[in-house]
Amino acid sequence: MRIKGLYPALLLTVLAASPAHADDRFGCMAEDRYLKLAVHVEFSGDLGGRLSHLTGRLGLTDPAAPEGLRDRRLTSQMETQSWADDSDVMLRLFDDETDRRVLDIALSASAASPGAPDLHGHFTIRSSGEGSAAYVHDGTLFCQRQPERTALAKMFPSEAE
Repeated sequence: MRIKGLYPALLLTVLAASPAHADDRFGCMAEDRYLKLAVHVEFSGDLGGRLSHLTGRLGLTDPAAPEGLRDRRLTSQMETQSWADDSDVMLRLFDDETDRRVLDIALSASAASPGAPDLHGHFTIRSSGEGSAAYVHDGTLFCQRQPERTALAKMFPSEAE
C-alpha cells in the first residue's frame, strides 16, 4: 500500500503549516538637553516572548553626571526584567561593573491601542557610587515597533549581537 509513504509527507505539511512565533522588536529613544538614549530590543516568540537581544547607548552631557555615565553602551547582559505585549514594553537594566558605580535604568512605554506602532512612556536613570552623590535623570520615552527581521537577517546576526 502507498499509505505508508504519505505519512512523512503529511507530517512535513503539518509542520510547515504551523504558525511561526513572531518576534516583537522595538526601537526606543529619548533626548533632552543633557541626554541621548537609544535602545533596540527584540523579544523572541520562539523563547516564549523573552528578551533575545538588547543593544543601546546612553550619552549624558549633564555637568552633574558622573564621568562613567557620559558614554555608556547598553547590552543584553544588563537586563534584569523585561516585558512586551501588543501594547506595552518595559525594561529594567542594571550594571554594577563599571567605574564602581551602580547603574539602574527603567524604561516603560505603552501604545494608545493594542498593536499600534508608536508607544510613549517614561524612563528613569539612577546611579550611585562609593563616596559620591547619587545621580537621577528621568524624562519622556518614545518607542516604535520595528518590522520583523527577515529570515536571511536571522541567519546572519549583526555585529552587535
